[in-house]
Amino acid sequence: MRMTSLIVLLAIVGGIGYVLIFKRDWIFSKAKEGLQLAQGYTPAKSPREAMELFMKAVKERNYDAASKYVTGDYEEKLRKAHAGASELGGLIDAIHTTIEDKGFKDEKVTFVLYNLDPFPKNFKIGEIKETKDKDKAVGAFVLEQINLGNAPPPEIKSLDFKMFTNGLRNPVVGPNPTKPGVIALEIKAVKKGEGDEKQWLIDVPMNQVQHDQILYFTDHYKRYVSGMKEFRDRLRQGRYLKDQVLRELTEVLRASK
Repeated sequence: MRMTSLIVLLAIVGGIGYVLIFKRDWIFSKAKEGLQLAQGYTPAKSPREAMELFMKAVKERNYDAASKYVTGDYEEKLRKAHAGASELGGLIDAIHTTIEDKGFKDEKVTFVLYNLDPFPKNFKIGEIKETKDKDKAVGAFVLEQINLGNAPPPEIKSLDFKMFTNGLRNPVVGPNPTKPGVIALEIKAVKKGEGDEKQWLIDVPMNQVQHDQILYFTDHYKRYVSGMKEFRDRLRQGRYLKDQVLRELTEVLRASK
C-alpha cells in the first residue's frame, strides 16, 4: 500500500515537473492572457473597439496588450519591444510629471523627450468608415499637435538620431510633421485562436525603414533606460535648476549612445 502511494506521489510530482519544464511558456502565456482580460483587454467586437483598446493599451504603455489588436509583423514587433518601450516610456512620463511639478516646463526639453518616446500619447481615433465587405472597415489615428518649439534645439547635436524616431508609432500614426498626414488602416474581422468567434484587428503594414527602426530601438534601449533613471532621480532630488535641465538631459542621452 505504501509502495503504491509512493508511486502515485512520484507520478504526480513527475507530472508537475514535466509541465513546469516543458509547458512553462504555455503556462506563462495563459497567465498573461488572464491578466490582460482582467485589465479589460478583451477581444474587439467592432472596428471602433479594436482602435479604442489599442489606444488604451498604448496610453497605458502596455505594448504587449496593444499587440492583441494588430496583425502581422507589427504584432510581433510590439510584443518584442514591450519591455524596453514600456520602461523607457514610463521614465519619460515620470520626468514630464516632475518637470511640471517643479515649474520647469520648456519647449526644448519637451522636444527632446517627445522624440525619444517610442510611442507618444498625443493621438486620438479619427474617422472610421464601413466598406462593402461586412468583415472590413477603414479607420485612422490622428495626431494631436503639441508645442515642440519652432526648430530643433542645437543641444541635440551629436545625439544618436536613430533613437529619436517614435518608431513604434510611425506604422500607425506616422511621424510628426507640421501638417500631419493620416494613414488609412484596414480593420478586419478574423478568427484568432480557438472557437468560431471573430474579432476585429487593425491591419498595420510595415515598410523596411519602420522595421529597422524598431529593431534598432530594441537593441539599444537599455543604456538609455539606465541613463534616464539616473536623470529622473537627480531631477526629483532637486539637483538641477531650470536652466540646467536641457543640458543635463542631453549629456545623459549623449553618454547613452
